[in-house]
Amino acid sequence: MSSYVVDPETINVIVSGLHAGSGKSRAFPDIHSDVEHEWGHQELFVNDTSDTAILGQALYDLNIEATSQRYPDDARDQLPGSYADAVLAKYTWKFKHVDLIMVYRAIGEYLYQCSEGDADENKLFVALKNYRNALARKFIDRHIDESDAKRAGW
Repeated sequence: MSSYVVDPETINVIVSGLHAGSGKSRAFPDIHSDVEHEWGHQELFVNDTSDTAILGQALYDLNIEATSQRYPDDARDQLPGSYADAVLAKYTWKFKHVDLIMVYRAIGEYLYQCSEGDADENKLFVALKNYRNALARKFIDRHIDESDAKRAGW
């Protein structure tokens, strides 16, 4: 299997979707960043705008770690991925207007690229995978409800 570092825009689609969907107090799973920020729950949502950049960077770092495990002999700036001026793109948080389909697809791409080494055991990876599965169930339930409503109208 090949792996690459996803474009920072993909990360921003994911984080924007998590941020836009937050309507109550929610938290991330246990992850640590440079600022020693801890998250305490198994759900993935963004409640505070300042957390968006921290989550985005944590997702990006996990993707880089997974890709590094796939290509252990490559330097960080030589990993497959998005490049600007011959340097691996730096992650920068930027809100994007998204819908749940965009978020679902972005999470799918991200998870696939992070499936190398032990990255898929990371709590952040598992929580994101569970969130994507919950989105899939939501899409299916909505489709079933719409189908039942159409049949009832026959």
